[in-house]
Amino acid sequence: MFMPNIGIDRALLLVALVAATAPVDAAPPQDLAIVREVIERFAVEQTRDLPGDVSVDVPPLDPRLQLTSCSDLQAYLPAGAKLWGRTHIGMRCNGPDRWSVTVQVTVRVMGSALYTARPIGRGQRLTEADIAVRSADLAQLPPGVLTDAEQAAGKLAGIALSAGLPLRRDMLHGERVVTAGQTVRVVFTSNGLQVSSEGKALAAGAVGDDIQVRAASGKVIRVTVTGPGVVQVR
Repeated sequence: MFMPNIGIDRALLLVALVAATAPVDAAPPQDLAIVREVIERFAVEQTRDLPGDVSVDVPPLDPRLQLTSCSDLQAYLPAGAKLWGRTHIGMRCNGPDRWSVTVQVTVRVMGSALYTARPIGRGQRLTEADIAVRSADLAQLPPGVLTDAEQAAGKLAGIALSAGLPLRRDMLHGERVVTAGQTVRVVFTSNGLQVSSEGKALAAGAVGDDIQVRAASGKVIRVTVTGPGVVQVR
């Protein structure tokens, strides 16, 4: 083979230039299985105190996701998100490179929920025969669903209910001991001192209900019904 005579110095210079321009191996990408594992551990820890039998599903991350290798991974809950039902968990890299992603997860909370066993008329008092207890994913049910039969037995239906509905707290109420427009005694307690005055109830309520009352001064205040014709300033 013909080799041009370019001299040793020029040959060494050519080798150095070739080496300098050769591509450098890129750093290995972040193992997505590790990202998934960190997110799953975070979700399990954060849902430890939820009622019922909790399970967390973190699907495999999209293999097309290219992230640089990270030595300091941190999972977090994005603003406004909560670990309940279908939600998102964030993952950030604090170094050496900085990046962040959000990953969809599903939190299931299996427990007991109350359902109507048969149609219930408005104002009807519920008995045990009107209530069915079923196992359900509480995270998929509307907020305020009742989970204990004692929470519903003896309460009155505020609206007509068809059979098979999950029973929510706002569907039921106790015996009304305050009626709208009624003059009530408004009690205020502070540092052991109790003061009472009169006011006008702007809504009906049972013991424990929060309602609004117009005080003698004309100011509308939020109070809790504590007995027949008696409310307590919150």
